[in-house]
Amino acid sequence: APDRSPSASLAPPAAGGGLAQTDAELTQDFEGYLATAAPNVPGLTISDSGEVSFSSREELSALVIGFTKQKLQALAISARALARYVSDLEAELEAADEAVVEMRRRQQEGAKRAQEAEARAAAAAAKAAAMEARLAEAGARAAAAEAA
Repeated sequence: APDRSPSASLAPPAAGGGLAQTDAELTQDFEGYLATAAPNVPGLTISDSGEVSFSSREELSALVIGFTKQKLQALAISARALARYVSDLEAELEAADEAVVEMRRRQQEGAKRAQEAEARAAAAAAKAAAMEARLAEAGARAAAAEAA
């Protein structure tokens, strides 16, 4: 089963054919291409010492064009994979943004409810103090009435 963890979705796609090749790697790729293409290119000869010769410029051009097309196809595959990766990241970012907005809304609602509860508590405390004062006043009147 594919790894669907958030960290797995953040891994960049594997580069098809390598996007940042060194000259040595590119030379090695071309030599491999030349070895596989040589039997199909009439007029191409490779000596025992490795000297390559073509009977015409057109054959050389066709070989270079074939290698270039192969590299461009690899780049196109990598570009499509990278575009999908960026699209996935954008979707994850959008989902995260929506989650942050929702959390902020809930936090603001909670803060508003807390303020309202504090206001009700303050009003209840003021009402209790007023009732206590009236009760004390009534107690004082009752005591004065008993004394009289």
